[in-house]
Amino acid sequence: MRKKIALLLVIAGVGGAFLLSFLSLEEVKKKEGRTPLQARTISSIKESLHQKLRRKRIILKNGEVSYKRMILTPAELSLFIEENYGDQIPPEIRWWKLDAKGNLVILSGEGSLAKAKKDLSPALRKALPDELMFEVRFYLVGEKGIGKIKIKSFSLAGLPLPVSLALRILSSISPEDRKRLEQGFLLPPGFRKIRVEKGLFIINP
Repeated sequence: MRKKIALLLVIAGVGGAFLLSFLSLEEVKKKEGRTPLQARTISSIKESLHQKLRRKRIILKNGEVSYKRMILTPAELSLFIEENYGDQIPPEIRWWKLDAKGNLVILSGEGSLAKAKKDLSPALRKALPDELMFEVRFYLVGEKGIGKIKIKSFSLAGLPLPVSLALRILSSISPEDRKRLEQGFLLPPGFRKIRVEKGLFIINP
């Protein structure tokens, strides 16, 4: 029984780290690099995204860049994240996918446990797989440049975890991560507000 509990905590902790990595990304210089969404980031998606960014871009009186009301599809927002923050996504994340249904955001993907397993007992290393599928469903809102999430469901390797357990583990990883969960995280520059409706991301509504 203790072994099962320990295994569950390890898996939840690793999965939580995957989610938190997306809440702590900081903008970096655009760079063509690792592209986990190659099948989806076809030229038409890139052209559509860049066209929207050019057309909606405005310069405020204080010199800061902002955007007029802009609607992005999950594929377009995924490409935006990859182009601006791709270098900061942990290499342990083999691939990831961002989607939305209604006003619910779905982040799924697969991560490597090789690094995490090094510090575990032989029994736990044997019990854990080398790769782990994860899925987090959450609500996302953004106001005044700050984004906040509310987790609805959390599953790892197809195993649903209680949201209370996921939140407890997520908030215990570090003081900085706890602060992001409680107070929110910075939205990309120029994204003052964000809401999700009908499977689309509405920027600065």
